[in-house]
Amino acid sequence: MRRKKISKRALDWVKRRVHEYDVTLTKIIPRDIERGSDTVREEIFHLMFNRECLHNDFQKYDVVGELFPLWQRMQKLDALLVVRREMILTGYPVEYYRSQRERLKMPKAYWWWYLDELEKEHLDKAGAVEAKKSIAQVSALEEGNAV
Repeated sequence: MRRKKISKRALDWVKRRVHEYDVTLTKIIPRDIERGSDTVREEIFHLMFNRECLHNDFQKYDVVGELFPLWQRMQKLDALLVVRREMILTGYPVEYYRSQRERLKMPKAYWWWYLDELEKEHLDKAGAVEAKKSIAQVSALEEGNAV
């Protein structure tokens, strides 16, 4: 299947989704978990849904030009998601996480819905993230620096 060239409007949506993925993962969820907020489940669900939308976007469009740095940013955030998976699973109890995944019939290709089942080595082998290459990038994200 040939991928389409992205339109300006679609590119703006992808930019927004990558930004939301970033802010939700790096700021909102850690803050909500630290505060014991009642909204943490909704934020984590939003993160998972947003990541699904990004997956679909990057499957649909050629990852070239202005879209390429957004794809790279998503990959770095994916590495951070793997690093923070224990935190995610404390904010989103495993039973609830699994029930949502089953209710929505999430395929295994949507690896972010399977953080409770997949080991980091398996994620690396599956190509979902490049954690080894991203250690410095993840450290920069943790420190709040742009990557």
